[in-house]
Amino acid sequence: MDIDFTLLFQLGLFLIVLVVLNRVLFQPLLKVFEARHQKIHGMRDEVDRLKHEAAADLEVYQGRMRSARDAGQRERDALVSTGREEERRLLAEMRTEIAKALNDARDQVSAAELAAKKNLDAETSELAKRLVQKVLGREVRS
Repeated sequence: MDIDFTLLFQLGLFLIVLVVLNRVLFQPLLKVFEARHQKIHGMRDEVDRLKHEAAADLEVYQGRMRSARDAGQRERDALVSTGREEERRLLAEMRTEIAKALNDARDQVSAAELAAKKNLDAETSELAKRLVQKVLGREVRS
């Protein structure tokens, strides 16, 4: 087996092509692969970070919604309570006014009844006198 110059020449050319391809093709390709790997890995980290932020934001949002709902419920309860107190106050005022009006009406009816009794008493004696005069046919003195 003879090793001649062509084998050494081919080996030299192979090494030169290997060095040139390494610099021109392999290293840039490896850099692209590494960059893509870093980008994907970075995006995964970013996605995880964003998921955690979203979960934290959701928790904050739900907490604020709970507190707003609680505040709204307290405000509603306060308004209902105020409305009920106002209703009670108005009902008490109306009852007082109605009782006063009823008492005034009773007083008026009593006064009218007394006046009617006086008129009837006066008229009754006059009517009785006339009736007696008609029955007797003569004038009666009282």
